[in-house]
Amino acid sequence: MPLAGETQARGAPDPGPGSGAIAAVSSRTGPYVEYPSRARRLAWTSALAFMAVEGVIRALDLYRRAPWVDLPSHFLSGAAVTAILCVFLAGLGPGRRARSAMIGNAAVALAWEAAEAIDEVFTPDPPHLQDVFFWDGFWDVSLALVGGLVVLRILRSEPPP
Repeated sequence: MPLAGETQARGAPDPGPGSGAIAAVSSRTGPYVEYPSRARRLAWTSALAFMAVEGVIRALDLYRRAPWVDLPSHFLSGAAVTAILCVFLAGLGPGRRARSAMIGNAAVALAWEAAEAIDEVFTPDPPHLQDVFFWDGFWDVSLALVGGLVVLRILRSEPPP
């Protein structure tokens, strides 16, 4: 199934980048609605949401008082990474783009957790920030992947009329 904003049939009308125009496209699999800038809007929205949540967490020192706030942060970061990768991988076919975006999301999440572990060796964190990779890292990476899957589901769904 194509992501919203793609054309399946050659020669289908292109409303132009960033135009926000909606074009109905027919193909062998049936008509669907095209939103050319949907992935870009989702990438910006999820990245800004991640930065806002992370900023509030750090400003209010919530990691000390409520360590679980780390979970929505990883969910939003996974959503942002996947959406951004979908924008940059727009030239790939829909299935290959989705797989590549999720592999990229997993690589970024695992690299982040590895960086945290290496950083802990050289500059130990205070007790409220110390991680046990199997427990904390597992949930951090899992939630980043769930965030990515939610983005792919949103991009594949048809918008309401």
